[in-house]
Amino acid sequence: MTELPRNISYYDVEVAHVNHILEAAGVSVCECRAHLLPDVLRTISDDIQALQTARRLLIAYARGGTYPRRHTLNDLAHATGMSVAQVRAAYSPDEIAEIYNILYPPATDYYSDIPEEEVPW
Repeated sequence: MTELPRNISYYDVEVAHVNHILEAAGVSVCECRAHLLPDVLRTISDDIQALQTARRLLIAYARGGTYPRRHTLNDLAHATGMSVAQVRAAYSPDEIAEIYNILYPPATDYYSDIPEEEVPW
């Protein structure tokens, strides 16, 4: 490996390489919390998990929550780049229940925010 000029550290080179790789992949550098390689990888892993969860929830919604037409497995497989079998296995009844809890949250008691001594009865 060649020697770096005195005013540039290996850390600076790593940060520049990480930024260049992220830009080439279409990821904005400001989306990452830090420029250290492990932190960038951790951020990307967290983002991937969040996106996979969102994809499962959206597939569950597309299959069971839309009316009047449920989207076909073929449509969803084509849209997600997955096979029909992968789309079929991508969500469970738990995801469907979560969708309904998101869209139709349980009703709250009207008086729940009022201190007990002020309730009118």
